[in-house]
Amino acid sequence: MKILQSELSKVLFTGVILALCIGHVPTVGAAPVPGPELSAPIIRRPIYDCAQVIAFSGICRDSTIIVYVNGKPFHSVNTAWGEGETALPSPLKKGDVVSARQVVNNRISAETSEPVHVTEVPVLYRVGGRLNRPKVLPPLYECQQVVRVNVLEGAEVILRNVNGKTWKGRTAYNRIYFGLTPPLASDDEWFVAVQDLCAEQGLPSYWSRKVWVENGPASLPDPIKGRLVSGADALLLKNLTPGADVVIYADDGSGEVRVGGGPARDTASIFWIHPPIDLNSRYRPVQSLCGVTGVGRKEYPEENPSPPTIQEPICAGSFYVTICDTVPRSTIKVYADGTQVAQAAGNGECVTMALGNKARFSKDQKVKVIQEVDGKPSKPSGEAIVADAGLPPDYNPTLWNDMGPDLGIRDNNCYNYACDIKTDTNAQPGLAHGTGASDAGDCQEVELAAMADGLKKWDEQTLEGCTHLVALFVDRDIHDYHWYRLDSSGRWSHKFGQFPATDLDASDKPILNPETADRTYVFGPAHAPDFILDYETFCGYYVVDKKVVNNK
Repeated sequence: MKILQSELSKVLFTGVILALCIGHVPTVGAAPVPGPELSAPIIRRPIYDCAQVIAFSGICRDSTIIVYVNGKPFHSVNTAWGEGETALPSPLKKGDVVSARQVVNNRISAETSEPVHVTEVPVLYRVGGRLNRPKVLPPLYECQQVVRVNVLEGAEVILRNVNGKTWKGRTAYNRIYFGLTPPLASDDEWFVAVQDLCAEQGLPSYWSRKVWVENGPASLPDPIKGRLVSGADALLLKNLTPGADVVIYADDGSGEVRVGGGPARDTASIFWIHPPIDLNSRYRPVQSLCGVTGVGRKEYPEENPSPPTIQEPICAGSFYVTICDTVPRSTIKVYADGTQVAQAAGNGECVTMALGNKARFSKDQKVKVIQEVDGKPSKPSGEAIVADAGLPPDYNPTLWNDMGPDLGIRDNNCYNYACDIKTDTNAQPGLAHGTGASDAGDCQEVELAAMADGLKKWDEQTLEGCTHLVALFVDRDIHDYHWYRLDSSGRWSHKFGQFPATDLDASDKPILNPETADRTYVFGPAHAPDFILDYETFCGYYVVDKKVVNNK
């Protein structure tokens, strides 16, 4: 998650951007008229029982978000960005259904295409009745202005140092940012954190492990600018050191002037630029921490925004489209067969947005996209053709069996292969969302961890959008899981850890049905096996939507 930063408001995160999200009873003046071109807001999932904060994305800049609970207006918030979070006036309860609409220039979108149901915190996150421990992220340097903590979505978090000083906050994301004034010092020594949700119903987590404050770094990397476009009022910077002080300078030939900056919340952050980016000035970012600096390149901006790109495939029946190569706070407009069907703000990288009016893509539609910065439109993107719904991957083992220097075969496992997403990290279910299966041989634990990544149970429903089926099996004795996927050929395939991808089972027979395939794998000499994996327990079938699933 990129962190939105404001030189103007000097806001430091304590979970919720209160300066940008001031909650109130929904009042939008004169009744807005329908805006079928406006994207329906996407509500971040999961939302757990007792949560009092939600996050949203896929919206326009400078919009009003109206939050609905069980179909009734519950809260509204003004936001400057295309994504954000807001505190709610009262906690949500299990079974509540949360959706939202956005209002822009007195035009109102349809409600969220896929409302989010509030659920109990899974047992996986409540070991022994207590929430799992949060994790204070190292390193913590002297002079650092931000402390990052990985947490459970919606939990109230308390950060404490050795002297007993505390900071509180909550977030709808799985990472919270505490801004510290003054910055960290050597006498802080160490920090710990604790989290709680539904305090009256259960127990808080135990305190996290201590993370000690270190001496300042020996060096800092040079910041890297995102798209620098004339007229833009925000800039994405990458290659940052969390907690460093960032300054963005502009030079029109008469000397450098500060036009943006603030503490770096994470390794990639968006900063306000004021006045907006000028075509005749060069811009240079600098980050500093404890007297050490990293200096970015000094460059002129582009005069006009470059065309964004469409992330393919787009599949029939899908509500969503992902647009990349965007400019922060640009206006992204998506067209299908020449008619505008979606509109939201850019974030400097890739933005997933829903179609307006709860529409879905239809097969063979021709899709293009533009982005506007300060009223200047880019040229249209290349054209994407909407493909059939339920688009399984092609069986192409050479994409996964790379024996070269990148060692793709070694760094992508059965879970990567089943999701058809290469991460080069041997992805584990749930790990990208701060959790994981404590017992890899337990169906429920692996399932819950995978669902945290965005997989869904398959109940024999017709597949829509860019989705495909996967199957999960476990070996209860060895405490291991294994995934298979259904390919476009109609056969199933899989990839064993560091071994090659194949569409054959343990008996070297084609996998027509994973439930009846031979899943007993023998490793060792033919007549004296020293290791056997028998994935005899079938856990179920699941749906992977690559527009939604994140296992990175």
